[in-house]
Amino acid sequence: MILMLSVVGCAVPVKKPPESIVVLKEPFFKDSLKKGKEYEAKGDLIKALKHYKVAMTIDPSHQEALEG
Repeated sequence: MILMLSVVGCAVPVKKPPESIVVLKEPFFKDSLKKGKEYEAKGDLIKALKHYKVAMTIDPSHQEALEG
């Protein structure tokens, strides 16, 4: 029993994120993508890349964020 407790420790089972986090992801994603496009149009590619990276962190498979 002691061996089992030392292996498991204080691990907490993984849970789904609360719905409030899931709901907040979409507007944040769209805002990051929009800002990335704006900075790219202005020629500030470093700031554009920063915002595209944030968008890709939220949705790595989104084609528009990948192209940016």
